[in-house]
Amino acid sequence: MARAGEWLRRAADLEHWPAFGNSFDALAAPLSQLDPGLGSVSMLSGDVHHSYVPRPDLDGPPIYQLTCSPVHNRVSPPIQRVFRTAWGPSSAWLGRALARLAGAAPTRPRGAKLAGPYFGNVVGILVHNQAIPTRTSAN
Repeated sequence: MARAGEWLRRAADLEHWPAFGNSFDALAAPLSQLDPGLGSVSMLSGDVHHSYVPRPDLDGPPIYQLTCSPVHNRVSPPIQRVFRTAWGPSSAWLGRALARLAGAAPTRPRGAKLAGPYFGNVVGILVHNQAIPTRTSAN
């Protein structure tokens, strides 16, 4: 099963973090221990052939993964349908069922997709609405 899964991951170009369990866990562990008083955390990512915004279900402040990819990358309509289907609830259920059959550990943090997938030319801009403290001559 592991060999077939790795073949499928490479063939389908599945580069999302859950496909790399150890590095995903290494990132999720400290994020789940952040002080809830932070407000929220925005993580910027890309290079996955489409753009989207998920929010993982972790303890601590809300975390948003802002994935903006690509500036220019053509994704054919059939592949766009595959991406849209893969984001659906039935695909998530199937993935968890296959993981259980393969003896894999339970799925790491679940979450919700808030926006996307978007295809084509995309530019992401992150704007903070909180003033950044600056030094003055009196400091």
